Amino acid sequence: MKPSVPLVSGWLLGLLIAAPALAQNTVNGPWVSLTSTPQPPATYTPQVLLQLPTSATVWAVRIGSLGMGSTRTQADVSADNGTTWQPAIIAGAVDFWAFDAQRAWLITDFTGATRLRVTTTGPGGFAVAPTQIPGTVDFIRFFSPTVGVAIDNVSAGATSWPIYRSTDGGQSWQLVTSAPALAADAQPSACTLLGNNLWVATTKGQLLLTANAGLTWTSASTPEPLTQVSFRDGQHGLAMGTSVAHLLYRTVDGGLTWTLSSPTGPRRLRALVAVPGTPGTYLSVGSNLDNPNDTNGTARSADDGQTWQDLGGTTALGSIVANSAGQAWVSQSYSGTLQRFAGAALPTYTAVQSVVSGVYPNPTTGRVQLPTAGAYRTVAVYDTTGHQCRTATLGATETALDLSSLGAGLYLLRWEGGSAAPQQQRLVVAP
Repeated sequence: MKPSVPLVSGWLLGLLIAAPALAQNTVNGPWVSLTSTPQPPATYTPQVLLQLPTSATVWAVRIGSLGMGSTRTQADVSADNGTTWQPAIIAGAVDFWAFDAQRAWLITDFTGATRLRVTTTGPGGFAVAPTQIPGTVDFIRFFSPTVGVAIDNVSAGATSWPIYRSTDGGQSWQLVTSAPALAADAQPSACTLLGNNLWVATTKGQLLLTANAGLTWTSASTPEPLTQVSFRDGQHGLAMGTSVAHLLYRTVDGGLTWTLSSPTGPRRLRALVAVPGTPGTYLSVGSNLDNPNDTNGTARSADDGQTWQDLGGTTALGSIVANSAGQAWVSQSYSGTLQRFAGAALPTYTAVQSVVSGVYPNPTTGRVQLPTAGAYRTVAVYDTTGHQCRTATLGATETALDLSSLGAGLYLLRWEGGSAAPQQQRLVVAP
């Protein structure tokens, strides 16, 4: 039900996975299994919750089945990118969130009663919090070590979404009075956090949104109930629908509106994740064990999901996570085995999509001429770390852009919106 790393920088990972070929084996594709990775908690592991809270930290909470209705949950954390691990057995895990290798929050469920557990010493230190969150919690997310929210399962008779907020690290919780009205018979189904933004997809095609760390909320309607919602920044995201076809939808306004995408190439259907900080880069993984219409392996898109490139692999994959530090991890479907994205930064830039023609001069001292006037609506500028330096709205007859406020260096310009497909081009700003 639930999906919403140092090797290289986020920018370089975007370049790496955009390469036309990767020298990896045909079984794992771009992923490598580490000899130090902890073993799965059980033979059958249907659910794996992954998170990369810092550049070298990876958490995995794996919920395994021992048969006859018995489960075993294992929480593992590595603070050195998978070289060494600290494991712990956790009973009844439902959801978790980590801020670093030591601080994390865990929701457990015993006979229908959820409990909040907190640790400041890694997975072995989880203890029941002194104050519990009312109701039955489905998701917990923290924007900082102190500010977090909990999304409850909806109880009978509720008229607004049961969202609770904490400003003291989970020591106390207050009901959010600005929570949106509740769609009939809806329940939360997916939760995605990026910066101070949080998106909660629901089973009835309603998307809950906050852009200020849960202080205020709004809602939007989606074409169908969404799952695997992922954002590369606060405005641009992709999501898959829950129908059999797992249709792909795109937003450019933070989730307020969604449009159906018609992607080409070998898109996978099991899980989807953005590489934050990179312009337009997403990974998708597949598992024919979960969906006979899916294909095992990994694919990437460098143009916001319009086209997908096969990265290889024949293994059925489950959960996937990536972060702006350039790391990515995946779990194998059912076994729960963890794997890390393998590779090295490319020595030269590999074009990830069609290059805009007519952008000149390049190099520039600050002012450049734009592509055909009226073909695009916005232009974004990224530096070599993947940070968005600026964005501008283009008028129908606008033909130039002033970049004199930027420092000397290499930048990526990306145009989108309007009648033309998104495109991008490297640009050098001279001293």
